[in-house]
Amino acid sequence: MNLQAKRIQGGRFSSEDKLEVLFDDEGKDIGQLFLGLEVISGAEVNHGGGAPSTELLHYKQFSDANEEGIIDYSSCIMDVVQTEKGTSVIKVIGQYITVAEQTENRQAYIEREEAIASGELVIDEHAEPSQQFVPPNAFTDISTGEVTLEWLEDTPV
Repeated sequence: MNLQAKRIQGGRFSSEDKLEVLFDDEGKDIGQLFLGLEVISGAEVNHGGGAPSTELLHYKQFSDANEEGIIDYSSCIMDVVQTEKGTSVIKVIGQYITVAEQTENRQAYIEREEAIASGELVIDEHAEPSQQFVPPNAFTDISTGEVTLEWLEDTPV
């Protein structure tokens, strides 16, 4: 899997930029993809209308899902805004899970609930978190290379 980003709109004298984010799913059906930012240096950068950099949001195409309900995550536009003047270096970060992994997680949950209902598995209501349901497949982390954003001030001449 590969995640890339490039700035497609904005300028050196504005806090606002747009990034095109490209996700190569290598032909796998993706169940969910969440995106956020990692600020490498410089001021905080918000995204998606004001979310803090580290908050992961669900970005997707307006075309939504195909006839099978699979969302096209191949590209999206991310609005980013620097909170202070200067230079910020960022990475787009993400977490994804495939449809196959989601299906396995659902099946494991169903089997666990059936075992509880039949009495095969007894769970203490005050159980430690280690006894809580843990899906067999977690989200996979992914990130882009670095993108430099500049918000500078010009001087009159």
